[in-house]
Amino acid sequence: MYEKGSRGLLFEVTYYRCRINLEVYHALTDGTGAVQFLRVLVYHYLTVRHADRFAGGLPAIDYDASATEKMDDSFRKYYTHTRKQHEDSPNAYRLRGPCLPENRIAVIEGVMPVKAVLKEAHAYGATLTEFCAAILMCSIEKEMAMRHKKRPVVLAVPVNLRSYFPPEAPAIFSASFKPAIIFENSQTGWRM
Repeated sequence: MYEKGSRGLLFEVTYYRCRINLEVYHALTDGTGAVQFLRVLVYHYLTVRHADRFAGGLPAIDYDASATEKMDDSFRKYYTHTRKQHEDSPNAYRLRGPCLPENRIAVIEGVMPVKAVLKEAHAYGATLTEFCAAILMCSIEKEMAMRHKKRPVVLAVPVNLRSYFPPEAPAIFSASFKPAIIFENSQTGWRM
């Protein structure tokens, strides 16, 4: 599962202090499948690492899916392919900046009370995801040079299709929504 120096790994599990990190290549699974995989991984780690605590037998693990549901390909079951006429659109604005040594990734972590953020999102008539996406887009706009504000800021926001279709299957069953906004020097400051 691991080859030193290999760049084609499909997932990576690391830890830092009391936190476990799981990075998964998007074609391997979606967020729900990754969370289920991490739960099973931690379960097996704990049962091996602390075997003495499970002398009376291992606790049952809830996989959130039956054996049939695990094998079901929901995407194939519900997807119908139709060709759409694509509109010509300008190239999206691309974030640029200095690279970290060895192309490492920096993680910025923040903590906010969910109830307060939801209250603010609902004040704008938005969901939590819509509100966070809008904040990200506005943050990007503040860093844009004026000459770039005619180019759209586009995000790829994952949508968990399991909340719209049964069953709860661990296979990939997600899509992405791509909201775009063009910030311009106008009275409103922006247009969609």
